[in-house]
Amino acid sequence: MHDWHVEHGARFVNAGLWKRPHSYPRAGETPDDAANREARNVRTNVGLVDVSTLGKIELQGEDVAEFLNRVYINRWDTLAVGRCRYGVMLRDDGMVQDDGTTSRLAATHYLMTTTTVNAVRVMQHLEALLQIDWPELKVHVTSVTEQWSAAALSGPRARDVLAAVVDIDVSNAAFPFLAVGECNVRGAAGAIPARLFRMSYSGELAYEIHVPADRGRAMWEAVLAAGALCGIMPYGTEAMSTLRIEKGHVVIGPEADGRTTADDLGMGKLVNAGKWCVGKPLLSRPALVAPDRWQLVGLTALDRAVMPRGAKIVADPDHAPPNPMLGHVTSWCWSPNLEAWIALALVANGRARHGETLWAVSPLADANARVPVRIGPPTLHRSRRRAPAWLIPDRWTQASLRYGRSATTGVPATGLTIAEVTIAASWNLQGDPTRIRFRRRGAPLVRCRSSDQGEYDSEERHAHGVVARTGVVVTGRWRRIEPD
Repeated sequence: MHDWHVEHGARFVNAGLWKRPHSYPRAGETPDDAANREARNVRTNVGLVDVSTLGKIELQGEDVAEFLNRVYINRWDTLAVGRCRYGVMLRDDGMVQDDGTTSRLAATHYLMTTTTVNAVRVMQHLEALLQIDWPELKVHVTSVTEQWSAAALSGPRARDVLAAVVDIDVSNAAFPFLAVGECNVRGAAGAIPARLFRMSYSGELAYEIHVPADRGRAMWEAVLAAGALCGIMPYGTEAMSTLRIEKGHVVIGPEADGRTTADDLGMGKLVNAGKWCVGKPLLSRPALVAPDRWQLVGLTALDRAVMPRGAKIVADPDHAPPNPMLGHVTSWCWSPNLEAWIALALVANGRARHGETLWAVSPLADANARVPVRIGPPTLHRSRRRAPAWLIPDRWTQASLRYGRSATTGVPATGLTIAEVTIAASWNLQGDPTRIRFRRRGAPLVRCRSSDQGEYDSEERHAHGVVARTGVVVTGRWRRIEPD
């Protein structure tokens, strides 16, 4: 696949021991222009990125589930065959060491992915635990990073492209979020055996396709050919970074910098209270639960100002030196989808500061570089997709039907649904009561499935304005079904 990138004008950057495409500039484009085009295309159409460099470790044996329980902060003995799960590893001192996904391919066969930079370190960590700490566990680990080529297919039209190139059903019902399976990719020279994973780093509908390393280019070209009518573009690490910053996804190094706990990064609830794991005993140290811990937040530069490089966060840019530092920027970019400079940052008591305006100043930039920034949740971009099945209530507790100034309130009969609506709702995967707002599109109320006719936006607004005219307000209980 590397030769394909070279032939198509990729600009490369170093990533650990690898070279990865930064972007694919076209004539007259700068690398940054190309990365912005690629990031926009993933949000609106579909893109393909080479993720072959991610660490891949196969684990086999009857004690793998127990081993993973001890290595990761979350639970693994409940993972079913054909499913994958995100996990976080801690160092002995409780700080985040690495993150990634692990998939259960068979009853005693798992595949772990790691960050590119930490692949060797994680392999050494696992081997040390098995050989020194827990030699009684029946687990064998093998690095297979170089044996597999991999590509991530991301964007609203990813399923359309995938369906045209693989030989299995990839509908949401047949291949739901976090599913894992085997398939064949229809290559120009014949079928290519592949492992398929439904997971997302961009926050869009996405899949990873893993094939034997010597079939990587054939798979890559087959997917690009299948996506030609869907506007597919290859994208590089810069666009991938933009997409993950927009979604608040952390990476090892910038956010998990060796001083952060899972809770600092907003993942404290992943730490399973019912089991032990490496690093967990020290998470209760007073310094690691102090209220002024630096916590992950999202920043938006006000007035379209450029986010300064290497910025620290202060309350008053005019404070006499030394100016107390409240935190620092970890990752930043121009977001072509939000049309603003955005960043992720670690800020003291950051989750309690949402809505505040602070200042980003940088000793590495112009001495007068000072930019007002608004603090908010790390997820800065909300994607727009079709309404998923889990928005359908299994028991409505109350409904209000509003027609102009008149209103009727009560409990609707079983089966009452709304036609031609646009749904605006906050995602709720916990099964708790939530509030959903509907707006009619001019069609009368009829009996049909709202989820088949509507679209939703998780920030309760349309692409072209705030949802102001509400047709129906429904409060109820929602099925716990993974999003489409």
